[in-house]
Amino acid sequence: MEKRTLVVKKIMKLFPNVPREDDFAMWEIFKQERFISANNTDREAFLLKSARYRYSYEAETCFLERYFNIIPPHEYSRKSILDLGCFTGGRLVFWKKKYGLGTACGIDINPIFAEAGRLFASEKNVSCHFAVGVGEELPYHENTFDFITSYDVFEHVRDVEKVLQECFRVLKPKGRLLVVFPAFYQPLEAHLGDVTRMPALQWFFSGETIAKAAYEIVQERGKDAYWYAYESPNLKK
Repeated sequence: MEKRTLVVKKIMKLFPNVPREDDFAMWEIFKQERFISANNTDREAFLLKSARYRYSYEAETCFLERYFNIIPPHEYSRKSILDLGCFTGGRLVFWKKKYGLGTACGIDINPIFAEAGRLFASEKNVSCHFAVGVGEELPYHENTFDFITSYDVFEHVRDVEKVLQECFRVLKPKGRLLVVFPAFYQPLEAHLGDVTRMPALQWFFSGETIAKAAYEIVQERGKDAYWYAYESPNLKK
């Protein structure tokens, strides 16, 4: 195990990568001291920057029309939608404004994300609802939504089968689940962007070995990496 870890570390370091502290696409930025120690005004400004980033990114990429172009945009009008894994809410706010959604709800695991979403929805003067929770236990009644969207979330959940059951429970009859998530064996899919740009490591090494190597690399970077450091060298069960 130790030899394999050493080999993976050396390979990772051939194409090293270090995250930018101002990358508002990363949830880890909220672990930075400048956010944790901020006063209320600066805290809200920080949250809004993240939501605005996601709003602008969505305006450029058009997630729904890019990945689900079989659905004409007018079909979203006045329909209810749940964004499962909404992050700081900018994406949902954009959809509400662009497509004229009816009920627009977002859910994610961190209260910080819900707070950011509410602030941004208020800034944009749109009605969106943000909740804290997990996909395995959605806090919504049966037959609630016309659409559920989820982007790069299913690879993180603890129980995919249970999340799917919950999604179909809260969808209306003939409702649609619109999901995008990376395949584990896709060469660029390793979720190691804060450590390396080396592709396809998971083709040759176990997740346990890769996780331990990534953990050790971040530890070696010292205090500058505190805000994106891993809690453990072990994969979560």
